Amino acid sequence: LRSLPRAVTGFQPPIFSIRNGRVITVRLIPLPSCLNCLIVRPLIFASIFLTVLAYQLLRFITYTLEQKGDHRDWPRLRRVLQTHCYATVSMPTRSGTIVHVRRPGTPERCQQQIYEKLGINWNTLPTKKITAALKTPATL
Repeated sequence: LRSLPRAVTGFQPPIFSIRNGRVITVRLIPLPSCLNCLIVRPLIFASIFLTVLAYQLLRFITYTLEQKGDHRDWPRLRRVLQTHCYATVSMPTRSGTIVHVRRPGTPERCQQQIYEKLGINWNTLPTKKITAALKTPATL
């Protein structure tokens, strides 16, 4: 983990301590509003990391599609793909358990084209089967 240079931020670099494999900051940092507060740095670094990761994923998707001739922006792609969803079927059994089967739906043609351009075989999307106990046995 790196912090911005002192010349850029005007702040001193943070002091880290490691406990149980986690990085924890114990320094009080001056805020622009001239208030001092204890900032939970792992949460800040985690949110920055996830934001950068999400942006890289978004750029990978849009760049790959642009290379294949699809120049739609992210809001349009999201709107097209959000209607492709999974369905869950729950079935009680005689033995007193319930079986949940989660399967992807069949995408529309425009969604299939996007999956093909990204190299995703929509026929092999995962299907999950979960068995859970019921409080009372089912009577069929």
